[in-house]
Amino acid sequence: MSIKKPYVILPTDSKQARQIDEMFGILFDHLTSATVANVRHIVIPSFGSDESVTTGDGTIGITIPEEMNNYVLTDALCSVYSPSTTGNINVQLRHSRAGTDVDLLTDKIVILEDGYYDKVSHINKVVYKGDIIFADIDLPGSGVLGLFTVLTFRE
Repeated sequence: MSIKKPYVILPTDSKQARQIDEMFGILFDHLTSATVANVRHIVIPSFGSDESVTTGDGTIGITIPEEMNNYVLTDALCSVYSPSTTGNINVQLRHSRAGTDVDLLTDKIVILEDGYYDKVSHINKVVYKGDIIFADIDLPGSGVLGLFTVLTFRE
């Protein structure tokens, strides 16, 4: 059984690279080669480490490539560079297929005040080549900088 490499959008900002490295550390903490076979991770860098997180629909999305057709979105992890000083951060994943947008999560990803990340598991949504996924900010907290989302897909 071979382990396939994850897809990653690499940032040019060293602070963003460090943040993404920390996120992957959290994701891979307890994984073995048997559990990561046919798994892909894709990063959505919604806001850079020097950008304030604001309410609104995400404008940077990821497109599902042909080789991931029929994969299942299983988990999503959101992380911020600088946490909220007041209030939680709520993130909803939005799926766009052929111009139709649908929210993916029953329970939003909620990064608690003073927290750096939160993860939602058991999403179990099938994706198809050409689908686009965005991270939408429903509640931005206060003073938050940078927002990165790692999506986990399984074959």
